[in-house]
Amino acid sequence: MTADPPTRGYGVLEEYLSRRRAARARTVLRHCPSRKSLLDLGCGLHSAMSRDDDFQERFAIDQMPSSSLPASVRYIQQDFKINAHLPFSDAQMNAITMLAVVEHLPVACVRELFRDIHRVLMPKGMLVITTPRKGTNRLLQRLARLRIVSPVEIHEHAHEYSVGELRSLLTDAGFADNAIQSGFFLYGLNTWLSAQK
Repeated sequence: MTADPPTRGYGVLEEYLSRRRAARARTVLRHCPSRKSLLDLGCGLHSAMSRDDDFQERFAIDQMPSSSLPASVRYIQQDFKINAHLPFSDAQMNAITMLAVVEHLPVACVRELFRDIHRVLMPKGMLVITTPRKGTNRLLQRLARLRIVSPVEIHEHAHEYSVGELRSLLTDAGFADNAIQSGFFLYGLNTWLSAQK
């Protein structure tokens, strides 16, 4: 267990869900050709991904301040709803993760952020996204009322994204359609996508 909870608010399953999302991302990132640099966008309070020692350089961005990240992780506080520009050079990152983030952002913000992610990724670099599966919002609202998942996080959801919608946003950002993969996990209630530049 970590000192801080993985998300804002309280939910019985938050720690478990955070670990499962990170495990899914690690599985997908096995296909990443280089392990030099990792950027975890919307890392939450303790960024499960930026603790991954497989990457030489680790960066994390979130709207909330975080005091529990390892000193080796370069942390930046930034709210993507205000500024979706990533403070990195072109082709600087080998891998970027967005675990349970896109559902908190409106479509226009995601469109802009995906374009900047494409800019920041190195050739052959990979983006991994997880999000609740479209159509699960009512179930998540009920689970939030029971405090099984964090009400704070669930009530902040801005949009339910389908796989097709995310694929379209990724191709609009410059990713080739045949370089995008997707699937479901956590009993089919969550979606994962990967896009390779």
